[in-house]
Amino acid sequence: MQTFVPILSYFALNNSTFEVNETIKGIGYKAVLNSVHLIEATGFTTKVFENIEENKIHVKIGGVDLSMDIDGELDALYFIPMKASHVNVTNATIDFVVEATSDDKVHWALAENTTLTIGQIDIEMHNKVLNELVKLSSGIINKVVKAMLPKVSAVVDTQVVAINKMMSNAGPYTFDVPLLGASFPLNLTLTSAPSVSGNIV
Repeated sequence: MQTFVPILSYFALNNSTFEVNETIKGIGYKAVLNSVHLIEATGFTTKVFENIEENKIHVKIGGVDLSMDIDGELDALYFIPMKASHVNVTNATIDFVVEATSDDKVHWALAENTTLTIGQIDIEMHNKVLNELVKLSSGIINKVVKAMLPKVSAVVDTQVVAINKMMSNAGPYTFDVPLLGASFPLNLTLTSAPSVSGNIV
């Protein structure tokens, strides 16, 4: 897990664009987030997989740093266009619990909703004027970020369910990862049910 979590995240996240199309409104502000282009995900200093009950595993992945460009706008104290603005997220943590839903322990489902926490967000605009507006609106930006976290957590839950569905219908090449290129993929398809004895940290 220490090795594969960063590897799988690299191929699943790096240089990927996610269409968000979300509008968040609050007292005195409106934020529109069209899309996010994730340049790089690094860190992964915390990787915990631990049994908390017989058929339940607690998963915590933390210390994740994200570098991304966003397309959106913020209308609060000032109108701030954020198309292709650069954002660095530091020390993000994803925390959830899954449980085996069958006797073979290959099929899993979410037992508890995902929680997402973020240590720090730095926004870099295209010029000094916009950078100054971001600083002046930092309080409102923090409110917008807090409002977005549950939505992001819901997306993670959806992805976990999708992975569970893949595993329930897994074939010989379901989990090929192009580690060494298309001609030499790394096949991570399980040949037997996984098990966790104690904790993996």
